[in-house]
Amino acid sequence: MFSSMKLRFKWYIILRIVIVISILGTGIATLIRGMTFNFIPIIIIIAMTFLMNIIFLIILRKGKPKDHNLYVQLIFDNLLIFAIIYYTGGKDSVFSILYFINILTGAFFIMLRGGVLLAILSVMGYSLLLLGEYFGFLISPFDVLSAKNIALENLLIRIYINALGYFLFAALGGYLSEKLNTQLKYYRLRLKDIINNINSAIIVVDEDLCLDDYNEMATNLFPNLRIDMQISKIDIPELMNIKNHKYVQFNKDGKIYDMRIQNITNKNYNNYILVINDISELKDFEKKLLDKERLSAVGELSASIAHEIRNPLSSIKGSIGIISEELPSDYKGHPMFKIVLEEVERLNNLINEFLRYSRVLPVNVSRFNLYRLLSDIRSLLKISYIDISGIDENIEIVSDEDKLKQVLINIIKNAEYAIKDIENPRIIIQHRKENEKEIITIRDNGIGINSKIMEKIFQPFNSSKPSGTGLGLAIVYKIIRDELKGEITVESQSGNTIFTILLGSKYE
Repeated sequence: MFSSMKLRFKWYIILRIVIVISILGTGIATLIRGMTFNFIPIIIIIAMTFLMNIIFLIILRKGKPKDHNLYVQLIFDNLLIFAIIYYTGGKDSVFSILYFINILTGAFFIMLRGGVLLAILSVMGYSLLLLGEYFGFLISPFDVLSAKNIALENLLIRIYINALGYFLFAALGGYLSEKLNTQLKYYRLRLKDIINNINSAIIVVDEDLCLDDYNEMATNLFPNLRIDMQISKIDIPELMNIKNHKYVQFNKDGKIYDMRIQNITNKNYNNYILVINDISELKDFEKKLLDKERLSAVGELSASIAHEIRNPLSSIKGSIGIISEELPSDYKGHPMFKIVLEEVERLNNLINEFLRYSRVLPVNVSRFNLYRLLSDIRSLLKISYIDISGIDENIEIVSDEDKLKQVLINIIKNAEYAIKDIENPRIIIQHRKENEKEIITIRDNGIGINSKIMEKIFQPFNSSKPSGTGLGLAIVYKIIRDELKGEITVESQSGNTIFTILLGSKYE
């Protein structure tokens, strides 16, 4: 994982140029000794080397070298060595040692098969040089001693010894490369397993903003990732700013992601490591915590206001009663007395809701029949279209029956208001159990909840009803979260609003 194969090949290409120029330069300087010399073949060799290197560099820029690219390079180098030996003394050239370097390179890059292939080519090339000079069809321009002065048996022994050396070198190089590659694969797989099991998406990007590597979590987040792909192909604008930022957030598929950017630089490479985490739950938790703090503050304020208002209201109500008793009978029936008493009673009910909201009352846990509770609520509210047919008549749950009853009544009353002008209105209540949790859903086919109301659905004084106090769902939220230690969520669109209540098995 995170291989530097491209970098090694780049250095290999550069090293080839240096070797060719230095060898040919020093070889010619040593062998010419003032003789007239034809530089054209040498210039051709150098030009071919530069041309092939340019081709290989272009291939490298397009991605990681493929096997056939490696074979072409190594075979080209073998032919290049043949040409260098031929033009620097033939059988007497000191540069025949380059065959060993070529074989070792093949074993390093393509394991045993690469070393053996180059050993065969080296044996063929070296044999051709020696036998060509002996039989006179391939004589080096700088042949110091004629091959005719050497017995054929000695020449064949020389070929055999070199061939044996080539194959032994290929076997040794191949064995060491295979062993090293096995160890590298083992550690690479261990590292890959570790990185793939990290619960974060990890992407490595090079200095040209091309993908160098990534883990499985990254492919889950961006399924179309591939090596050497430009990061601009990912349709997330924030990913284009990785050179200028160390931390960004972005949204994808309705979730919020946190991306940390680490720049790793040394003399050989400049990479950016992107570590991406889903922080949607954390953001949701932060929002709930802030909501809870706001609700707590408002609850304390409500309690203070309620106590301050209740006493004057009681005095007003009592005074109105006394005045109405003392007035002549002609004035007792005046509608003003009725209006005042009704408004006082309404304010008193509002204060009672304030006090209910501001207090955390003790929980009275018991086992009770959920179907019976819902039947009682349906009878109490006189709503015939409440559908509880999907609930087992014998199902029993453990909770505070009175608190749950208040929660369900408040939610059902809201649903009743939402479907008052709907044809074929329905309120469907269902129950299921998952992982020891009781889950109750209340679904209606009403007009849905306005988006502005939805943003602060469980906050107090948030209501779409003309005469509503805005405390009903705030009390629901408080009972479920603070008293019953459960969870409540809501989803809404026109024709389908769902309240989901999740109750745990333990209460404080």
